Amino acid sequence: MEGCNTVNRLLRYGVHHPGGGSTVELSVGRRCVFSLQVARRVRQGLGDPEAARNSGSSACFHDSPAPPIVSSSSMSRPCSHVCTKRKMNTTFSWRIVASCMIVVCWTLTWGSTEVHGQTREYATTYRPPSVEYVSRRSGPFTLIYQRGYDPVAKRVAAELRDALAPTDSLASGPVKRQRFRLPVVLNAFSDLSNGFVTPFPFKTEIELPSLQRPALIGGFDTWTSVVGPHELVHAVHGDIRAGFGVGRVLGWMGNDLERVLNLSAPSGWVEGVAVYRESNIHPEAGRLNAPLFRMHYRAAMESDDPWSLTQMLEAPAYTQPFNRHYVGGAHAFSHLARQDGTREAEMFAPTVGFYNRVPFLGFGVALWSGTGERPGNIRDRLRGEGDRKAAAISRDRPEPHTVASDNGLNHRRPYWISDSDVVAMVTGYNLRRGLYRINTETGERSRIATQAVIDDTDYTLSPDTARVWTARFVPDAFSQIQQRAEIQPVTLEDGDRGPRTHRRRVRDPVETLDGRILAVRNDGQITHIVEQRPDGSFARRTKYENVRVLHMAVAPQSGEVAVLANVSGSHRIYRLERSSPADSLLHLQPFFALPGKRMYDVSWGPDGRHLLVSAATPFRQTTQLSASVSTTHTPNVYVLDTKTGHVTRQTDALYGALEPALSPDGTTLAYIRYRHERYDLVTADFDANLNHLPTSKVELSADEWSGPPLRTESRPIAGIPWGESRPYRPTRHLAPRVVYPVIKDVEEIDQVEELSAADASPVGYGIGVQGTDPLQVWSYGAEAWVQDASVWTEASIQYAGFLPRPSLTAFHRPTILSSNARVEETGVSLGLNLPVSLASNVYQSVGAFGLDTEWRRTKLVQDGVAGGPSVRRWTVEPTMTLGYRLQQNRRDLIPNSGMLLFGTSTHDVWTDRTAERGAIGILSGFVPVLSRWNTGVQLSVGVVSQRQGTEYGLGAFLPRGNEEFTLPSGTFIRFKSEVLHPLLFVDDGMLLLPVYVKAVYSYGFASTLTRVRDITARRQRVSSVGGGLGVRIRLFSTADLDLRVGLAYQIEEEKAVAVFR
Repeated sequence: MEGCNTVNRLLRYGVHHPGGGSTVELSVGRRCVFSLQVARRVRQGLGDPEAARNSGSSACFHDSPAPPIVSSSSMSRPCSHVCTKRKMNTTFSWRIVASCMIVVCWTLTWGSTEVHGQTREYATTYRPPSVEYVSRRSGPFTLIYQRGYDPVAKRVAAELRDALAPTDSLASGPVKRQRFRLPVVLNAFSDLSNGFVTPFPFKTEIELPSLQRPALIGGFDTWTSVVGPHELVHAVHGDIRAGFGVGRVLGWMGNDLERVLNLSAPSGWVEGVAVYRESNIHPEAGRLNAPLFRMHYRAAMESDDPWSLTQMLEAPAYTQPFNRHYVGGAHAFSHLARQDGTREAEMFAPTVGFYNRVPFLGFGVALWSGTGERPGNIRDRLRGEGDRKAAAISRDRPEPHTVASDNGLNHRRPYWISDSDVVAMVTGYNLRRGLYRINTETGERSRIATQAVIDDTDYTLSPDTARVWTARFVPDAFSQIQQRAEIQPVTLEDGDRGPRTHRRRVRDPVETLDGRILAVRNDGQITHIVEQRPDGSFARRTKYENVRVLHMAVAPQSGEVAVLANVSGSHRIYRLERSSPADSLLHLQPFFALPGKRMYDVSWGPDGRHLLVSAATPFRQTTQLSASVSTTHTPNVYVLDTKTGHVTRQTDALYGALEPALSPDGTTLAYIRYRHERYDLVTADFDANLNHLPTSKVELSADEWSGPPLRTESRPIAGIPWGESRPYRPTRHLAPRVVYPVIKDVEEIDQVEELSAADASPVGYGIGVQGTDPLQVWSYGAEAWVQDASVWTEASIQYAGFLPRPSLTAFHRPTILSSNARVEETGVSLGLNLPVSLASNVYQSVGAFGLDTEWRRTKLVQDGVAGGPSVRRWTVEPTMTLGYRLQQNRRDLIPNSGMLLFGTSTHDVWTDRTAERGAIGILSGFVPVLSRWNTGVQLSVGVVSQRQGTEYGLGAFLPRGNEEFTLPSGTFIRFKSEVLHPLLFVDDGMLLLPVYVKAVYSYGFASTLTRVRDITARRQRVSSVGGGLGVRIRLFSTADLDLRVGLAYQIEEEKAVAVFR
């Protein structure tokens, strides 16, 4: 009977389902005959396997993150926390490893797990079903690309080959690299234009459609010639190996683990070295040479609150610019490289090597070791440069009229719609993104429509000023790595949206005087101008090589179309002309250029006589960052008089004047002025009689003006290894990527005070493996361990080749274990998961649907002998998470509008004992009543129904302060309200003590729960009200925590208790 007593004592403390958060309940009767109910766990991840790719230590090229959006995984996680209360699963997580807080014990904690549920680090990725991949070997690179893109893939292989040796020089010194092998995945199905490196699995993925942003592609003749070398730096960085230390130990278990450790350094360091390398490929190319990139750094360091070194190296959470870690990291790295006296950045290798060996000391110590300087000294020197530049700036310059300006307020691309009003894209810390009408005299603002626009600038005004044509990215409903560019008209009078194109992949739309719609479509790395047909399809109208159209503008009276294009790395403006009425193709004729300058915008004056651009001279890497910046390196507004050919500079901006527009009466110039943390809308008097620039500065020679070459067959690339092409087969790449030790501990035995040491469960030891293929079509994991003189196993596999995505798991494991008794389970489960994007245009609507079915057999074993009949069950568990019209501004702590619905149920389809039944549903609404102050208000109602008590772990479902209360069987309803108000957006921290504070906030709550049938009976209620303080922090650059402390007043008990989270 001792075994029965042990089990009974475990039950009184509510033993939680190991690893899944579910509760095990044993009803022990005479002679230990028992019935067992095992509540199945609420799934956390019903999709978004790509989230692992895009988070943590994944390094990417894109430096302007999109506004906060809601994914299926981000919705489902909070709901699962409501429904379960569990001991933390200690299975290896690369995010935890990357933080390196307990590195000495890492080899144990990586595999240490509660019995149920593996942590899957190699997720699957669903790709469009029509895409076929082929693969080729080229030296150390394995090119995996879409069928039909052989010339582009060969060019990428050549560019990576040329960049490998210079990139390798960064890793010289006291570090070595592993046998370098890099899978390179090339995608052409998405218009987002990005590249990234991920260690799980180790690979780089590049989207072939060219990015259009001038700051990033200016000076490069092809898109891949910048993104390829940039991502190669990340790959080499991740592949570095130093002497014996933590990294070496991780490498013994799998090279991917050592790679994620290297890339877990602050994101500004990881991206900074890549931007530095990218900016040393060609003169005047790369972001460190781009005036639009440098203006952010100059404005910040010359402001009253210059960036700290931590702010340069850590990604911001709530403070502009949101690519601060790119800007600050690149400039800080360039500064340190100059201190070396070389361009090889000799401090990089020792810094990375130290961090690879002893990451638990934090990156600040590694930087100190690699540079020989305290981080504080580096910060002071960087700030000193900013102070000297600020002191050297001439303040004697005309000030324009500021129409609208505020911290975090951004105005982009204004268009005049009357003599006093403009329409502009506006975003802000507490302002919903959209098109706004702004009075240029009073600054009064009214919203026309909430609307997403690519880069906040990809829209144009129709000739009759009745509407604007916008372009935005539309995510695929099922593939979360595919986004297509589509265009849509918005009426200015009432904000109504017209029909949006569907799967056309077009952007940069303009409407001509005769009502035709022209747009730009990507074709690999180049672009074509296309024209919309009456049926909504688009016909190609240009055929050029090495042309990337950046912007088009239609002259109001003549209808002439000016095209700003990047041709082989140079920015020029062309006229769009047709050689004859019968010619279906349009031709680019040379029109205007500013020699030595890079142009960013183009627009026409009201009479079609004046052409307005913003332009600046790019930097060279030899240009010292500490030197005074001349006005030639500052983006300013220039105007071409097409009748006289004279060019005048209309602005003298301190950091940048962009996106000019001339008023209908031709007297007032509206433009965007950049200052630290804002894009101001300003106006100034237009003066066509200013001194014009010398002819030598506005004219090009005939050779320079040779038009862009027509599209021909791709030029051959010789001298690179180019293996045989063969169809991609994921099963060829499924060798284990990680082999790790496993330590198993079944239950929270340390919390059961009445159990003696003799009752303690034995610890299990074993081994685990995980793996996937480069395209992440298949993913698998398996663990085997010995515990209590028995061998236990668990294995699972996931597949992303079709929808819904299936997963299969088989297991034989103990669930409750003491010195002389155990409960063990054997079974198999099949899961189907379907994440869906329903709508995405400022407001987000997404869903995640799952269905799990499991057969299992459970039995009690006492002193090595079965203690009773086994219990068999076939359980079905559907789960749904649905978000409707969710929206969150930059400094909102929670969404400010929308609804979130979560539901799951557990049902025994068949069992030879009492059937389990239970369901949970939670409906949350977010109310924008206080959104002006970024205050979040959430109202929710939840219902739980369970046939047996403790069917679910409901600690987080109960009113706060009552988490230990046990709900019996029955149906219960909970009403809850919560308010979060930000107190301070810190967005700063320390390097030597690796803590980054994002925000401090206060919160308040009120909640009540009661049985449905007794909803009016006070004695059946459990209620609490309270509040406290919270802080959101980031530890070791990777681990994001939301910590709260407060007081909850239990209304029925009439007492206050401390609450923590």
